[in-house]
Amino acid sequence: MPPLARAGATSGAPAHVVALGATAAQALLGPRVRVTKERGRVRKSDLAPRVVATVHPSSILRAPDDEARHVEMRAFVRDLRTVARLLEADQEGT
Repeated sequence: MPPLARAGATSGAPAHVVALGATAAQALLGPRVRVTKERGRVRKSDLAPRVVATVHPSSILRAPDDEARHVEMRAFVRDLRTVARLLEADQEGT
């Protein structure tokens, strides 16, 4: 686990982590994780019981054209809605 993640884990483990981009996802979930294939799925890691990987927002800006940017933005929002549902479910259970 990266030092920064380890430091955060010692101050109280988060219930949810959103990994923005491949570097973050691979640091949390292992080097074989491919954000393009695993995005939006809820996974476990040593850091948190629920980790959702998605693209880094800057990658949306690098899409080749407006249509591709809109497609990527919709997918990104869908990933974030997955996280919102997890948070809402936790609030309902509390």
